[in-house]
Amino acid sequence: MNQPISYANVDFTKAGYSSNEGNLLADLVLEYAKKYAKTNNKPEPDFCLLNSGGIRTIIPKGVITVENIFEVSPFENEMVLLQLDGSQMKEMFDYLRIEKKGHPLAGIKLVYKKDKLISAQIEGKNFDPTKKYWVVTIDYLMNGGDRMNFFMKSDAQEITHLKLRDILLEQVKNYKVLPDIKDQRLVFED
Repeated sequence: MNQPISYANVDFTKAGYSSNEGNLLADLVLEYAKKYAKTNNKPEPDFCLLNSGGIRTIIPKGVITVENIFEVSPFENEMVLLQLDGSQMKEMFDYLRIEKKGHPLAGIKLVYKKDKLISAQIEGKNFDPTKKYWVVTIDYLMNGGDRMNFFMKSDAQEITHLKLRDILLEQVKNYKVLPDIKDQRLVFED
């Protein structure tokens, strides 16, 4: 548990709508899921959505150990790939607008103004309501956890049986220093 696996120049916290910790974890999961999809001939995910409640503590500045990752992700959640159609995506947009929580996102940017969605970009392109999108998330959310009921309506799923924590451990080891990613992915304007 005390094995050093990376280093953080700053504290990673889940403060704000697009926290550096949420951005980091979502990026790591999306990056892994894309590699997994190519290697296993599965649908490649367009974006990642995790839940802020699943992040249990900060990643502190300094040497990062295996124990730090176990503390951040103590649950037995597994990575899943789900396909969402345009109406399910709109339900997701509404959910994020109403919840107003910093749920970790990667590959997607949503901007709300005066409680209305004004911009949704996925992989740098405007949301297309006629398209079906693949999202990487966890089985807890797939089953409606945190009231993310739109995931339960998915017509196509890929269950990987890979633990989120194991994925994070493997991904964190790829970085000598964890990237402090501060771009805004969930924006609420007045």
